[in-house]
Amino acid sequence: MANTVLCYAQLHAPWSLAIDPSAEATLHAVQRGSCWLRIEGQSPVRICDGEIVLLARGSGHIISDEPSRPARPMQDVLAEMATRSVADVAATTHVLCAKYRFGLPGDHQLISRLPNVIHLRARDVARSAQLQLLIQLMRIESDVGGSGSELVVPRLVDSLLVLILRVWLETDPGISASWFAALRDGGIGRALSRIHREPHHNWTVQSLADSVGQTRATFARRFALLVGETPVAYLTRWRICLAAKAIKDGIVTVEQAAYAAGYDSAAAFSRAFKRQYGVPPTLFRAVHG
Repeated sequence: MANTVLCYAQLHAPWSLAIDPSAEATLHAVQRGSCWLRIEGQSPVRICDGEIVLLARGSGHIISDEPSRPARPMQDVLAEMATRSVADVAATTHVLCAKYRFGLPGDHQLISRLPNVIHLRARDVARSAQLQLLIQLMRIESDVGGSGSELVVPRLVDSLLVLILRVWLETDPGISASWFAALRDGGIGRALSRIHREPHHNWTVQSLADSVGQTRATFARRFALLVGETPVAYLTRWRICLAAKAIKDGIVTVEQAAYAAGYDSAAAFSRAFKRQYGVPPTLFRAVHG
């Protein structure tokens, strides 16, 4: 991930933060007190002590101590809090905020299918010791920072996102028929893990089916049902995604990327790349490199 911002704030009433939509995802973890989340066109939602809210689409929104408090720029409010005396400790809200955007368009097809808002209740967060410990570690890192923080924070936020999704998958029965059911399905979940772990292996539908102990027909049908595309289409898209990152970072040439992605020619790879990213690899590197 890139452009990750992490902060831990102690907000003394009255306060209201306007969060711009520049990030692709934003999360707020309330560790003491409570606040209100406001998104245009929706009713305010109260976030209580121990709860986490994830806005996967990076929508512009407001968090505040009262549901009707006029919003102010986030940086202005945080600067003011550092100088304001605390008259009522009970009216103070402690919240961990993270904003981040993903490396390339189309990298995270999971994220594109998430609901606009995921709200984890305190009882659900409490069931995940890993999630609680990670939030504590992120709070410490936001306070201390130091050498290497620019490398540590994105990894912590990556892990936090995964743990939030894990808890959400385990606690929300309404998603059983969605794309995310693929992650719950024993066979398809293992096949996805194999594709992600060994993307350049010479996978076929048959070899993937064999690796999870299913017949080819059953595997192909269930994969398409849960993931929304065929195993070959998913594998191809994932390889091109990895190739795009390598091209962007100048690690490989277009010809090397084509070979690594399983294409016999750079021309065929370039056509597939353009279908996924809208531009050929050479132009992509010029724009994103």
